[in-house]
Amino acid sequence: MRKPGSKEKNSKGDCRFCEIIKKKEGKVFENKDIYVMVNQNPYKEGHVLVFPKKHVVDPRELDENILKELYKTINFILDVLGKTYETKSFNIGCNLGNYSGRTYEHLHFQIIPRWMSDSGFMEVFASTRVMKEHPKKTRDRLVQTIKELT
Repeated sequence: MRKPGSKEKNSKGDCRFCEIIKKKEGKVFENKDIYVMVNQNPYKEGHVLVFPKKHVVDPRELDENILKELYKTINFILDVLGKTYETKSFNIGCNLGNYSGRTYEHLHFQIIPRWMSDSGFMEVFASTRVMKEHPKKTRDRLVQTIKELT
């Protein structure tokens, strides 16, 4: 189990998110300053991560232009998710600090589409999640929607 305050890094000590950016892993969208990817361990279909390419751990470390681009990208991805998954409800979250539950020490926002009654029997009674869509299919669907919107 990870100790509070520990940093999730690879065997070389590199930041996992910085490595993802270099390898273009799970990429849904990117621009000069921001990267968007599908969460590889999603809570629900459509679960994505939005983060700056610059390695920071707190939004207060970003200059005003990158911060604006981050929020502009989050709004764009909300439109993409809404169109793809036919919903207007979302959870958006960011864990800041050593005791927040964060796994990676690189600022990121999680966006999860939500629907009425989206917790089913398995989630409620068996404490397990049932995924209706593989992350690769999620990525393909979102990329297609982005092409349609741009």
